[in-house]
Parts: sequence; structure tokens; C-alpha cells
Amino acid sequence: MKKANNIGQHIAQLRALRGLSQKETVRKIQCLSGKDSGMTIQMLKNIETGRTSVLHWQIIALHAVFRCTYEDIFIGPKG
Repeated sequence: MKKANNIGQHIAQLRALRGLSQKETVRKIQCLSGKDSGMTIQMLKNIETGRTSVLHWQIIALHAVFRCTYEDIFIGPKG
């Protein structure tokens, strides 16, 4: 079984596959969830490095931004 912090690595991989910077990803999440969503670049960095857990609403937002499956987030991208 993979470690929980691998979710952050999967998110970083998905972001890279989409050609998005952390700043662009945060902007897209803020557009979807509103500027007051609480998502910041530092928060995304912390998620990607495993310093903090990803929250339910963040998974939903990342799923929408990356246009991926939830499996891609939890298990890892296929491509």
C-alpha cells in the first residue's frame, strides 16, 4: 500500500502533465471555488511535498482543474 503523502506527489505529477505552474493551478482553483477558498501557493506546495494533508474540497477542486479521474489523484496518473 502506498503512503498517504504520495497523493501530493500525484498532484504534482498531474500538474506537471498539464503544464501548469503552482501559481496557475491556485488561480484556477480560486476561480472555481472563489478567491476566499483559502487555497494559496504555499498550501499547494505543502500538499505536494506531503507536509500537509489534502482536504476533501481541495481534491474536488484539483479533480476539476486537472480534468482527471479521482484514481489519478489517489493512485497516480497513467500518462
